[in-house]
Amino acid sequence: ISIVKARGGNIYVGGWIDGAISGGENGFWRSTASPATSFSARVDTGFIEGDAIDRIMFLAGSEADSNDIWSLYQDESADEITLKVYDNSGNSWSESSAIDTVVESPFRFSYDAMDRQDPFRIHL
Repeated sequence: ISIVKARGGNIYVGGWIDGAISGGENGFWRSTASPATSFSARVDTGFIEGDAIDRIMFLAGSEADSNDIWSLYQDESADEITLKVYDNSGNSWSESSAIDTVVESPFRFSYDAMDRQDPFRIHL
């Protein structure tokens, strides 16, 4: 599960619970209110890849639309990290090519990241 507040104020929640063995549940939601009192489902096509539980980390994006967000996406079956960008106004996801290789560990989260606002950068 990952949660982020976009630069424009929208709050996003997304991820998986349970695994493919038990059927799994996944989704992606947005709240436009502050404080967040309700959430609405958003498109998860392009964000969710099957029932396998991959690791994600949401970060505020730097696109012209201040309510767009980024997701560092660790695809466990491919042992790689990609950057997925959520376009709030288009309600759609796009994905970069692999930006790094990560081998899974069942005992720890294999990476961390932070953003820097001026100039905007992500440190992985």
